[in-house]
Amino acid sequence: MKKIIGLLFAVLFSAGLYAQEKQESQDSMYTKDSLLFQYLETYRRQLREPCYELYPTENMWTFLKLNTATGQIWQVQYSVKGSDYRYETVLSTTQRVFGDTLICGRFELHKTQNMYNFIMLDKIDGRCWQVQWSQDRDNRAVIRIY
Repeated sequence: MKKIIGLLFAVLFSAGLYAQEKQESQDSMYTKDSLLFQYLETYRRQLREPCYELYPTENMWTFLKLNTATGQIWQVQYSVKGSDYRYETVLSTTQRVFGDTLICGRFELHKTQNMYNFIMLDKIDGRCWQVQWSQDRDNRAVIRIY
């Protein structure tokens, strides 16, 4: 009888340890150090932060479109006159960051007192660029500020 009770106790005890180990392994999947946790946090952040933003200029027909994850910029113009006046042109297709995880909301534009210039800020490492838009192709530029 003692052997049966001892055997029953051993089986129940080992089942309890197995359940506890299984729960701990599932919990470790969601610790802050796990890749799955980091991926889920990045995904949640990207749902909160838009990857593209339109910034108005003082010209009512012109906007700047910014990829907030890479720092790429386009000049967008709309018109009520016709398609000859509507366009989207590249100011800078250069990606400012590289890697597997791009973070939406990393870059933002700030107006200056000059209507043709903005300052682009990398909110993670603090780098800045002068962004100059223009109707004239030769006067468009994105220049790093050191």
